[in-house]
Formats: sequence, structure tokens, C-alpha cells
Amino acid sequence: MKLASGVFASRRRYEAAQRLARAGRGPLSKLPPAGPLAAWGAMRELPEIPGQSFRDWFRTRPAGARTPARSSSPVVPPDGPEAAGA
Repeated sequence: MKLASGVFASRRRYEAAQRLARAGRGPLSKLPPAGPLAAWGAMRELPEIPGQSFRDWFRTRPAGARTPARSSSPVVPPDGPEAAGA
């Protein structure tokens, strides 16, 4: 946990860890699990790591790019309009 805390405490370390994860995911996923957790690891599948992080995408998008406008329609509670005022 101390290691994770140190990585998350610094933006540079966090971004470097993301790059290392993307670089190592391909070759490391081909290796068979070893050690005391080998049986557990053999049954687990890690999610694919995207080729580009959200931060990288956000930095490279055009400066004038905007997200779509939000709907101006009223918010209806999950129980229906009756539940809003009752």
C-alpha cells in the first residue's frame, strides 16, 4: 500500500506507471503465472489496458473541442414524476 500511495501522490509517477503498464501488458500477459499465487492467477484475466490514457487523449484533442451540450429537459426521478413532489 505504501508503494501505491507513493505512485498516486505524484502526477509524474502516476503517468510513468501508466506508461509502464501499457508497455509491459503485452509481453507480461504471455508469461505463465508463477509462485504461490500461480493457481489463482491462471484463472484470472486482466482487463485490456487502453493504448492511450484519458489524460493523453485530453491533451492531444483540439483546443476548441467541446463535449456535447447537456439536455435541458427536466430530470425525472426514477419513481416517476409523482415522486418528485410527494
